[in-house]
Amino acid sequence: MAKMTAIETLLDWLGKNHYYIGNDLLEKVEELNELEKQQIIDAHFAAQMEDIRFWAEAKQEALDYYNETFKSE
Repeated sequence: MAKMTAIETLLDWLGKNHYYIGNDLLEKVEELNELEKQQIIDAHFAAQMEDIRFWAEAKQEALDYYNETFKSE
């Protein structure tokens, strides 16, 4: 099972606790998920740069990490 991002965890908690999730919040969810995705990838990329010589290789590895960790098939 894939891990949930912080945004997904918050929305799950709100739903389970019967908080109303209005359209204004739902409209922002995709934008916030994309922002969080980029932050996770950037952090992983920065950590990998010490061990990897090529930038493109490190960026792809960071994207692979995000997809393997947070995306369910």
